[in-house]
Amino acid sequence: MRLFFATAFLFAIASCNTADKTESVSMPGAYKMLSQNFKSDKTDTTYTSSQQLKIYTADYMMYARFSPADSLSSFGIATYSTTKDTVTENVFYNANDSIKDETPASYKLVITKTAKGFNLLIPEINMQGQKFSLTENYE
Repeated sequence: MRLFFATAFLFAIASCNTADKTESVSMPGAYKMLSQNFKSDKTDTTYTSSQQLKIYTADYMMYARFSPADSLSSFGIATYSTTKDTVTENVFYNANDSIKDETPASYKLVITKTAKGFNLLIPEINMQGQKFSLTENYE
């Protein structure tokens, strides 16, 4: 009889604990991009010379990019939210060289934490009429 009650008690505790234990990623910090990979049906190109930083606070994200090859620069500011392994960046301001763009854009990033930073994946992004997947590695 004791065995029955002990088993029933353990079963009751286990079945009551059904909450999803997957924690959302935590992003606050400053990160330097190490590499960027664009893949499509026709291309698979990795860049390691782009210089980009991403800074996350508790509520906002800012990125700044400089390309040494052509001296082009860009930056953007966004709010963001996290859900499990996904970060949604809602960009409300960005500029490329001297052209500002206040058209809102939203990006869903699949985040994988690493020992020193994170990898992000945007499974589908449209650029110049082509669909790409974008993978970036940050430290």
